[in-house]
Amino acid sequence: KPENIFLTSAGEVKLLDFGVAKTNNAELLEGVARHETRAGEIFGSPAYMAPEQARNQPVDDRTDLYALGAVLYECLTGSVMFEGGSLVETLTQQIAKAPVPPRTRCPDAHIPAGLEAVVMRCLSKDPAERFASANELAAALERCLVDEAATLAAVGALARSSPDGAT
Repeated sequence: KPENIFLTSAGEVKLLDFGVAKTNNAELLEGVARHETRAGEIFGSPAYMAPEQARNQPVDDRTDLYALGAVLYECLTGSVMFEGGSLVETLTQQIAKAPVPPRTRCPDAHIPAGLEAVVMRCLSKDPAERFASANELAAALERCLVDEAATLAAVGALARSSPDGAT
Protein backbone atom coordinates (compact mmCIF):
# COMPACT_ATOMS: atom_id res chain seq x y z
CA LYS A 1 0.00 0.00 0.00
CA PRO A 2 1.18 3.58 -0.55
CA GLU A 3 1.82 4.12 3.16
CA ASN A 4 4.61 1.53 2.96
CA ILE A 5 6.47 3.12 0.05
CA PHE A 6 9.11 5.63 1.10
CA LEU A 7 11.45 7.86 -0.87
CA THR A 8 14.81 8.33 0.83
CA SER A 9 16.78 11.58 0.81
CA ALA A 10 19.08 9.87 -1.73
CA GLY A 11 16.12 9.40 -4.09
CA GLU A 12 15.81 5.64 -3.54
CA VAL A 13 12.47 3.93 -3.15
CA LYS A 14 12.16 1.69 -0.09
CA LEU A 15 9.37 -0.74 0.67
CA LEU A 16 8.65 -1.08 4.38
CA ASP A 17 6.39 -3.06 6.68
CA PHE A 18 5.93 -6.35 4.89
CA GLY A 19 2.90 -7.76 6.67
CA VAL A 20 3.78 -11.40 6.02
CA ALA A 21 7.12 -12.67 4.78
CA LYS A 22 7.11 -15.72 2.53
CA THR A 23 9.60 -18.45 3.34
CA ASN A 24 10.40 -22.02 2.44
CA ASN A 25 11.83 -22.78 5.88
CA ALA A 26 9.45 -25.44 7.26
CA GLU A 27 10.62 -24.99 10.86
CA LEU A 28 10.02 -21.25 10.74
CA LEU A 29 6.63 -21.79 9.14
CA GLU A 30 5.65 -24.17 11.92
CA GLY A 31 6.63 -21.55 14.49
CA VAL A 32 4.66 -18.86 12.73
CA ALA A 33 1.62 -21.11 12.48
CA ARG A 34 1.90 -22.08 16.15
CA HIS A 35 2.45 -18.60 17.59
CA GLU A 36 1.40 -15.90 15.19
CA THR A 37 -1.51 -16.96 13.00
CA ARG A 38 -4.94 -18.47 13.22
CA ALA A 39 -6.41 -20.84 10.65
CA GLY A 40 -8.27 -18.95 7.94
CA GLU A 41 -6.88 -15.56 8.93
CA ILE A 42 -6.37 -13.15 6.04
CA PHE A 43 -3.39 -10.78 6.01
CA GLY A 44 -3.17 -7.60 3.99
CA SER A 45 -4.87 -4.34 3.21
CA PRO A 46 -8.18 -5.02 1.42
CA ALA A 47 -7.79 -2.18 -1.11
CA TYR A 48 -4.54 -3.74 -2.38
CA MET A 49 -5.32 -7.42 -1.89
CA ALA A 50 -5.22 -9.80 -4.86
CA PRO A 51 -8.23 -12.05 -5.43
CA GLU A 52 -6.32 -15.21 -4.51
CA GLN A 53 -5.20 -13.59 -1.26
CA ALA A 54 -8.76 -12.48 -0.49
CA ARG A 55 -9.89 -16.09 -1.04
CA ASN A 56 -7.14 -17.30 1.32
CA GLN A 57 -5.62 -19.32 -1.54
CA PRO A 58 -1.90 -19.83 -2.19
CA VAL A 59 -0.03 -16.67 -3.14
CA ASP A 60 3.17 -16.02 -5.08
CA ASP A 61 5.10 -13.15 -6.63
CA ARG A 62 2.19 -12.32 -8.92
CA THR A 63 0.13 -11.50 -5.82
CA ASP A 64 2.61 -8.70 -5.08
CA LEU A 65 2.34 -7.51 -8.70
CA TYR A 66 -1.42 -7.19 -8.23
CA ALA A 67 -0.83 -5.05 -5.13
CA LEU A 68 1.64 -2.90 -7.05
CA GLY A 69 -0.91 -2.56 -9.83
CA ALA A 70 -3.43 -1.37 -7.26
CA VAL A 71 -0.95 1.25 -6.03
CA LEU A 72 -0.23 2.36 -9.61
CA TYR A 73 -3.98 2.57 -10.25
CA GLU A 74 -4.34 4.84 -7.23
CA CYS A 75 -1.42 6.98 -8.41
CA LEU A 76 -3.04 7.42 -11.83
CA THR A 77 -6.62 8.02 -10.68
CA GLY A 78 -6.26 9.51 -7.21
CA SER A 79 -8.44 6.85 -5.63
CA VAL A 80 -8.44 3.15 -4.81
CA MET A 81 -10.10 0.76 -7.26
CA PHE A 82 -12.73 -0.54 -4.89
CA GLU A 83 -14.25 0.94 -1.76
CA GLY A 84 -16.83 -1.26 -0.17
CA GLY A 85 -18.82 -0.21 2.85
CA SER A 86 -17.21 -3.06 4.77
CA LEU A 87 -14.21 -5.37 4.65
CA VAL A 88 -16.38 -8.10 3.12
CA GLU A 89 -17.70 -5.79 0.39
CA THR A 90 -14.19 -4.64 -0.54
CA LEU A 91 -12.87 -8.20 -0.66
CA THR A 92 -15.87 -9.30 -2.73
CA GLN A 93 -15.11 -6.56 -5.25
CA GLN A 94 -11.43 -7.55 -5.33
CA ILE A 95 -12.48 -11.12 -6.13
CA ALA A 96 -15.26 -10.55 -8.64
CA LYS A 97 -15.40 -7.00 -10.02
CA ALA A 98 -13.23 -5.70 -12.84
CA PRO A 99 -11.72 -2.29 -12.09
CA VAL A 100 -12.79 0.64 -14.24
CA PRO A 101 -9.82 1.36 -16.54
CA PRO A 102 -7.88 4.43 -15.34
CA ARG A 103 -8.43 6.37 -18.59
CA THR A 104 -12.19 5.79 -18.28
CA ARG A 105 -12.23 6.75 -14.61
CA CYS A 106 -10.14 9.90 -15.21
CA PRO A 107 -10.60 10.88 -18.87
CA ASP A 108 -8.90 14.28 -18.42
CA ALA A 109 -5.74 12.82 -16.81
CA HIS A 110 -3.95 12.08 -20.14
CA ILE A 111 -2.88 8.61 -19.04
CA PRO A 112 -0.88 6.89 -21.80
CA ALA A 113 -2.69 3.86 -23.26
CA GLY A 114 0.40 1.67 -22.82
CA LEU A 115 0.66 2.52 -19.13
CA GLU A 116 -3.02 1.77 -18.63
CA ALA A 117 -2.54 -1.62 -20.34
CA VAL A 118 0.37 -2.45 -18.01
CA VAL A 119 -1.63 -1.52 -14.90
CA MET A 120 -4.68 -3.47 -16.06
CA ARG A 121 -2.53 -6.54 -16.73
CA CYS A 122 -1.21 -6.31 -13.16
CA LEU A 123 -4.83 -6.23 -11.99
CA SER A 124 -5.97 -9.34 -13.81
CA LYS A 125 -8.12 -11.54 -11.57
CA ASP A 126 -6.23 -14.59 -12.90
CA PRO A 127 -2.60 -14.63 -11.69
CA ALA A 128 -1.58 -16.49 -14.87
CA GLU A 129 -2.61 -13.41 -16.90
CA ARG A 130 -0.41 -11.04 -14.86
CA PHE A 131 3.26 -10.41 -15.51
CA ALA A 132 5.31 -13.47 -14.60
CA SER A 133 7.87 -11.47 -12.61
CA ALA A 134 8.78 -8.02 -11.36
CA ASN A 135 11.51 -7.93 -14.03
CA GLU A 136 8.92 -8.51 -16.75
CA LEU A 137 6.75 -5.73 -15.30
CA ALA A 138 9.75 -3.38 -15.07
CA ALA A 139 10.56 -4.02 -18.74
CA ALA A 140 6.96 -3.23 -19.72
CA LEU A 141 7.05 0.01 -17.71
CA GLU A 142 10.36 0.97 -19.36
CA ARG A 143 8.79 0.40 -22.78
CA CYS A 144 5.95 2.74 -21.74
CA LEU A 145 8.49 5.44 -20.86
CA VAL A 146 10.31 5.03 -24.17
CA ASP A 147 7.04 5.07 -26.13
CA GLU A 148 5.78 8.16 -24.28
CA ALA A 149 9.11 9.97 -24.82
CA ALA A 150 8.94 9.16 -28.55
CA THR A 151 5.35 10.44 -28.72
CA LEU A 152 6.27 13.69 -26.95
CA ALA A 153 9.28 14.15 -29.25
CA ALA A 154 7.09 13.63 -32.33
CA VAL A 155 4.50 16.11 -31.07
CA GLY A 156 7.27 18.62 -30.34
CA ALA A 157 8.75 18.18 -33.82
CA LEU A 158 5.31 18.59 -35.39
CA ALA A 159 4.70 21.77 -33.41
CA ARG A 160 8.09 23.19 -34.47
CA SER A 161 7.44 22.40 -38.14
CA SER A 162 3.96 23.94 -38.17
CA PRO A 163 3.94 27.51 -39.59
CA ASP A 164 1.96 28.89 -36.65
CA GLY A 165 3.31 26.45 -34.03
CA ALA A 166 -0.12 24.85 -33.58
CA THR A 167 -0.68 21.12 -33.76
